[in-house]
Amino acid sequence: MTTHQGVRRRALIMLAVLGAAMLGVPSTAQAVPGATVVSTPSITDSDTKSSVAVCPAGTLVHGAAGRIVNGGGVVSITDMVPSPALTSVRVQGVENDAYAPDWRVIAIAVCGPDNGHGLRRCAELGA
Repeated sequence: MTTHQGVRRRALIMLAVLGAAMLGVPSTAQAVPGATVVSTPSITDSDTKSSVAVCPAGTLVHGAAGRIVNGGGVVSITDMVPSPALTSVRVQGVENDAYAPDWRVIAIAVCGPDNGHGLRRCAELGA
């Protein structure tokens, strides 16, 4: 190995180490203390519908999800929106094609005390 190659190799190693140090080591996910999961189903029929999962008093939304039951691959979640105050989540389902069987949508909210790390609305963050 020439001296030039050795200098280049050491420089690349140093850049890799500095880059890793600047990025930091990600911490593991932490459970939300006092978390509770609220799951609210809609009525079961074959019309467009929505459901709202409301967090218990004194808690905020930390996570959200939705589920379609008996949608036959034809029903999709079209909207999943937390309330502006982050106290509930609304999930909407719609048939993509004509579909006769009854189906329902389930709104799910992971709620917990306000610890400053709750869900953030993308519109408020400018995303």
